[in-house]
This record gives sequence, structure tokens and C-alpha cells, in this order.
Amino acid sequence: MHMNIKSWLYWKVKQRSSILLRGNKPNILVPDDVSGSYDNNLLNYEIKDNIQLDPNYQVTLSAPVLNYLWERLNELKPKVIFEFGSGLSTRLFIQYFKKVKNGTLISVDQEAKYLEASRQGLDMEGVNYFPMAVATQPRGYELDLARVREIVEKYGLIDFVLIDGPKGDWMARENTLPLVVDFCHKKYATWYLDDALRDSELAIVKSWKKNQSIHVEGILEGGKGLCVGSVR
Repeated sequence: MHMNIKSWLYWKVKQRSSILLRGNKPNILVPDDVSGSYDNNLLNYEIKDNIQLDPNYQVTLSAPVLNYLWERLNELKPKVIFEFGSGLSTRLFIQYFKKVKNGTLISVDQEAKYLEASRQGLDMEGVNYFPMAVATQPRGYELDLARVREIVEKYGLIDFVLIDGPKGDWMARENTLPLVVDFCHKKYATWYLDDALRDSELAIVKSWKKNQSIHVEGILEGGKGLCVGSVR
């Protein structure tokens, strides 16, 4: 499924102009109704049997985002994936690793029950799976970096990062990608931030742009937006 990418600056300008035209309402760039993005019939045929979307539960990854990530997985062929926030993405990544016969997934969430629910019914054989239930701080997770180092020293550097957590207040996901950037492959690693059209995520991306190791490519339209970039 084609998704159109536009620069972060384009969206910031659009945000300002929208505020001037329609008033300063929260998350003004997010479509008023994204339920159409949560139709299982929109999913790629390879993943639709493994993932169940609910139009009444729009906090998960949307169909356009899941399809895009699936295309990127098959194109880039990552070996070590790190996800901030478990859920449908966990099912997607495990399915990809089963398809290519092996891989490593490090999955972080703020509660063990989310990790457990995300992998329910999945065949994990052949996948190096490392679930981590960790506490949160105001702007991210209290990640055990020593444990992450152990994993990447054994299985290789991270080459694919998805940020879709934690749940929280303003800029709750800021301290996510910067935590693991030193464990990422500087030539091949790519990253993806969901809900990128929300005010908080736009502010997070602005802060990440100051980090010389983080390259921001832009934001893809579809669902609530997906910011994409790479590590350098």
C-alpha cells in the first residue's frame, strides 16, 4: 500500500496554518475519523490471518502502517528488531521472522500483561525473543541497558526500531530511540514512530533532530501518521 512521505517541516507548517484556520485544538493534524484505517480487509494478504484490527479500538497500529512495516521488513530483511510497546507489532515481527526462518526480537512494555497478550497463540520456535517489562519515567522507559548490551553482543546490532509506547502524558516517548541508538547498526538501522501526527510526537521528533545519530526522513500519511528515519 502506497504511503506518501513528507518532511517533518512540511507537517509543522501545516500544523501552524491549521491552527490559524481552525483554532488551537489538540492533535489538529490527526484525522477526525481514522476508523477506516482499522479495516482488516485492508491488510496485506500475508498478514491478515495473523492480525485482528478493531475499528472501535484505535490505539493500535493501523492497517496502512502495518502494511508499510511489512513491506519494509521484506525489503530490508532486518535480523535484530527492537520494539518499544508490544501488541500487533509483536505479531507482525514474529510472523516475519518465521518467514525468514530466524531473527531476534527485543520487546519492551510497561506491563507484563501486555507482553503476554501480544504473543498469545504465537509459535516462537526459532525466534530469539526477549520480552522486557520495565517501569516508565515521565518521558520514556527505565530500560536495563546492560541487558540490551548483552543481547546485541550475542545476536548482533539492532537494525529495525519501532516506537509505539509507552502510554503517558506529553512527550512520553521522547526517551526511547535515544536510549538504544548506540546499540543500532550505523549503516543499516531504520526507525519508525507511530502516531507521528500528534502534537506530542511532532515535538519528540523535533528534539530527536538535534541528535547527530538520528536522521529524520519524514512522516508518512496513513492512520495517525508514521515518522520514519535512520541511524547514522
